[in-house]
Amino acid sequence: MGRAAILLLLTWCACAAEPDASASWNPRDVISVLADLRAPLDAAPDDQRLLGQVLLAYVELCFNGDPDLVGQLGPWLGYAEQIAARRRQLRGGAAPVSFADASPELWLTLVEGDTVAVVTGLEAWPAAAAEPQARALRAAATRDVRPFLAAPPTTALEWYGYLTACVGSRVEPQLLEYLPAGVDPVAIVVGRNELAPSHEEMIAVRTVFEDVAWMLMASHVPDAVARPQLIELTIALGGVAPQPGTDRGGLVRAAMDAAGAYDCQRASPFIVAWKACLLQRGAAGGIRIADGRYQLIGVGDFASWNLSRLYIAGCLQPLIADLGDRYHEVVGGPLNVALPGTLLAAQSQVGWQENLPASARQLAAAMRREFAGQGELPIALACAHAAPVAGILGEDAADLIRLAILTAQPADGSGRQRALRSLALASETCGTLGEILPAASRQLARDPYNQEAWRVVRRGGGSPLIPLVPQPTPADLARAARLPWLCSAQSDVGLGFAAAGQWTEALPYLTAATTQRQVDPVVRRIQLCALAKQSAEELAKPGRAAALVAAFRDIPCLDNDFALAGAITIGLERAHAEDLGGQAFAADFTDCCVACWPLSRMALARGDWPQARRQGALMIEHDGRRQRWLLDLLLSEQAILGRIDGIEPDWGELRASSMDSKATPYIRLFTRWFIGLDSWDEVVAKIPATADGDAVFWLRGLYDVSIGDIAGAQQVLRPMVARNPHWIESDAAAGLLRWCAKQTPASIAALKRARPLEQVERPVPARTNF
Repeated sequence: MGRAAILLLLTWCACAAEPDASASWNPRDVISVLADLRAPLDAAPDDQRLLGQVLLAYVELCFNGDPDLVGQLGPWLGYAEQIAARRRQLRGGAAPVSFADASPELWLTLVEGDTVAVVTGLEAWPAAAAEPQARALRAAATRDVRPFLAAPPTTALEWYGYLTACVGSRVEPQLLEYLPAGVDPVAIVVGRNELAPSHEEMIAVRTVFEDVAWMLMASHVPDAVARPQLIELTIALGGVAPQPGTDRGGLVRAAMDAAGAYDCQRASPFIVAWKACLLQRGAAGGIRIADGRYQLIGVGDFASWNLSRLYIAGCLQPLIADLGDRYHEVVGGPLNVALPGTLLAAQSQVGWQENLPASARQLAAAMRREFAGQGELPIALACAHAAPVAGILGEDAADLIRLAILTAQPADGSGRQRALRSLALASETCGTLGEILPAASRQLARDPYNQEAWRVVRRGGGSPLIPLVPQPTPADLARAARLPWLCSAQSDVGLGFAAAGQWTEALPYLTAATTQRQVDPVVRRIQLCALAKQSAEELAKPGRAAALVAAFRDIPCLDNDFALAGAITIGLERAHAEDLGGQAFAADFTDCCVACWPLSRMALARGDWPQARRQGALMIEHDGRRQRWLLDLLLSEQAILGRIDGIEPDWGELRASSMDSKATPYIRLFTRWFIGLDSWDEVVAKIPATADGDAVFWLRGLYDVSIGDIAGAQQVLRPMVARNPHWIESDAAAGLLRWCAKQTPASIAALKRARPLEQVERPVPARTNF
């Protein structure tokens, strides 16, 4: 970005001839539009069009956050409601005269969560149905992204509507390649359902610090305050201290340049920026009318908003992925020293301390501080931690969850219900689901397209609708028929039928749910199983195996997602011998890297250890080294299986991998036990702190089989499969359990097996950095 463009963005007081909030792509531009609208409103304070522009600007700022928390990342929703009330007052209760006049208030209604009112309001303007704002409103309200697939969004509000629809339907946006430059990357990251690649998260983190520096350009901030904060922020971000005498604009540019190169390896920028925002949070806010003049936005508003964004940036993954086990030392520890008691500091502890209950209690204390109005963040952000805290503390967190429900789910039905999903998950753990049911019922009445509210109401009514538990009810079927585009409505019914073993009934719903490119992998895996089950009894007939393979190929989900390929294995193995399934794949997939995965799983499920090793090696050669989690898993399996043939692994290499911060967390834990650095009890105690940590039991079960301890393997693997039936490792574990069940004392005695690890001398370093 050129210097002139930066200066334009940094000028809060510049006046545009016709400021247009709907043309903006970035929150800084929207804030500039609000500044530009002050002078026109002073001249015409009752102008409906100008007030509509102000309303749209506030609405767009609401959308520049997590779509599940709309209006909660700043004061924008309250300001928008005040402007809408003023517009209605000036109209004397009369209806808008055109769709253009009505649309700003329809957008506000959408942000407030009343999608029924949005759809009803759109019906009053049938001639406007094809207009960009109308189709964006309908898509966002109904979570129907299909209209955009034929005609990608072009305006800012269309993009916000599209991303909101994607989040609400739990599908990944497919049209981001059409996204114009300048869109806030923080909004894009949260709009991708937390599936953003790390490079996008890096950009989002840097953008937050740029926003903090930009905020300090405001004329409301005294020069004596802004200058030292800008210099300190520049240095904290790794930039060079500006020369003495540099003007404020130069200091801002230096800080923004440093933010653009920030390596996400230090806590100091968070500490400096957080304190700078706290200092400005109490400054002037917006919307106040003094002597008939509007003050649409103040630096205090921007500071409060930036605090929320700093917190979100602290939760993004580049910091964690790059620092690994050093995260607490480099980020978490300094944050707790500098910002004790804050939610930003507390959330940095979870998952990185061995004493997880203590970390959860620290997080709970920070949440209580926010609920009491003594913190810095919106209530919805505090509620986002409800589920992990409840998962660690169990029923001891019940009082905290009740407080969160009372604080975040008001009883007045105002549509300000927030953080429903996290509170519902926490309530299931703590036994407080009945207390959130009234709020969920109110929200569902206003927003019947909200699948999370639907699930809460179903569970609260005694009919839980979660994968592999219930059979769909007539109400579920009616909802799926009424909302054919809503993937979650279809998948819940399909998963319910699959759980009941009704594969024929499940398949059409699962197929409908997978029409989007990126949906829950569980749904795709069960769809593949259903396809296999459809052909299971016919597979041995001529042409049937080829038909199944063709169906497998036609499903657009093979993008190197080997968990999905493994699903077909389950469908085949349950009805046929593993060798028949192997023949079906080997006949047509001999040169396909995806085939190596199911073939290796089938080999494990029939006790063919050499074949499992061969396929694993091919998998590594084909594609394994491009995906670290897959490489870690396959190398661990190779090390275990190789010992059966007397091939001892490179213990030094394993020791190095156990301390590699970029390795898969649960693989690191297993490896530390495998090479003798930790006891099994120590590993189990650390498992909750890792991603997919429970899957460490798969490798332990495979090890037990390798030494001939069949009973031990069954004891380890059965609970794992029961807890997480759709994990990739659980698929393999289920096959191995079927093999174990077929063994007799004679066959066990005849097994070729590895020596127990206690008989292997392994070098153990004197100290580790884990």
